[in-house]
Amino acid sequence: MTKKKKPSSQQELLTIIIPTKNRPYLLNRSLRYFIQAEISTKIIIIDSSDGLLLDKTKLIYNDFCVNLDIDYCHVDASMEYSNKISIAADMVDTPYSLLVGDDDFPLKSTIEELLLKLENDKSIVAAYGERVAITQINEKAQGFKWVKSYTNYGGISITNSNILDRIRRLPIPVWQQYPNAIIRTTPFKKAYQMVKKLDYTQYSEFFISSYILTYGKWVKFDVLFTVCHQENKFCRFKDRYLFTHYIGKGGSVLDGVSQDKWSKTVSLLCDIVGRKISTSCSQDMSNKLRTIYYSKLVYYLEYNIMLSNNLIDSNRVILRAINNVFRKISRSYWIIVLYDKSGGIYEFIKFFLNFGKEILNGRFIKLVLNSTTDINIKGLLISIKRTGSLKYEPDSLLHNSSKYYKEYQMIFNTWTDNPCPQRLEDVQK
Repeated sequence: MTKKKKPSSQQELLTIIIPTKNRPYLLNRSLRYFIQAEISTKIIIIDSSDGLLLDKTKLIYNDFCVNLDIDYCHVDASMEYSNKISIAADMVDTPYSLLVGDDDFPLKSTIEELLLKLENDKSIVAAYGERVAITQINEKAQGFKWVKSYTNYGGISITNSNILDRIRRLPIPVWQQYPNAIIRTTPFKKAYQMVKKLDYTQYSEFFISSYILTYGKWVKFDVLFTVCHQENKFCRFKDRYLFTHYIGKGGSVLDGVSQDKWSKTVSLLCDIVGRKISTSCSQDMSNKLRTIYYSKLVYYLEYNIMLSNNLIDSNRVILRAINNVFRKISRSYWIIVLYDKSGGIYEFIKFFLNFGKEILNGRFIKLVLNSTTDINIKGLLISIKRTGSLKYEPDSLLHNSSKYYKEYQMIFNTWTDNPCPQRLEDVQK
């Protein structure tokens, strides 16, 4: 019996999956960065491009496979996203998987750091860090005032010992939790196998994450994990037609739950994930999971869309105003009770403490007065709330005192040298 070969580096433990469709320019830029950053993981490109853009994507693969360990797989342009990812996941033979966009730049040092944490703590099923976005806000000019950067999501660590309690902490929409984490491959594969024959929706994401959480903790570390490309009017590459079932006409959760198959699909997924949970507690958990999902959904819809206002006659201005007052009071109540929600009471306390630190250390004032990229006070406050500090702002990261100085500078220069301002419809011509 031959012994399994031990990986010579942490990176050999990981496979990076890059789904793409009709975005060869963004893919080209990302792969160029992978070479420059010396990211040596296995890479799987799962491509659903068509027409001329398929030919361009294949040429890019042929160019980069010489210097990168890439497997390329093309699937039909009409294939559902979940099925697409499931096919790629089945190709993975490493212990860990990382799903990234074709416009993302993961940091090599953080990949290695998170892999080490996963190797040393088997209770962690998924690990991630902060995600910083870069976007173009006006015509390219001298200096960097045409560039805007900000922390993408908040996200939390989900470390409860009870499985249902871990699922209770998942946000809706679940992308706030940053699903592009380093995940153990076995639950990653099984989660996407569960939804591969279904329309990919926002509730699909909830149950994918729920299934993964049945295996352990989902931990957010205070590290810069990924820098991503953010859509703007100067760069409209988003393939929104890819996710017709996901975003609907308006791109909202309400559109998602208005689909014909919604209730049936949710029940199916509750049963699948519920059975997985039941194996560890000998109880039927499907109904409990269903209750949790619907409760979170109703809370989200009322909190964000003010559903109750739609039950008041249009001419009842006073009643509507009274309802809005009670809704604000209710929000204050939920801030205390749902401590883990964005805006929860503990989050407020942490925010004010961290804001005070950034004032005292002078970084807040310095960035307001001397930022090289476009920035505003509101954006800085959001960054403090999401990350606890301003150390992930571009001027902080580009300073040689930053832990990520060299890596971020490489990414920043790669992006600013080639922001890919072409629109998808122009590229297709």
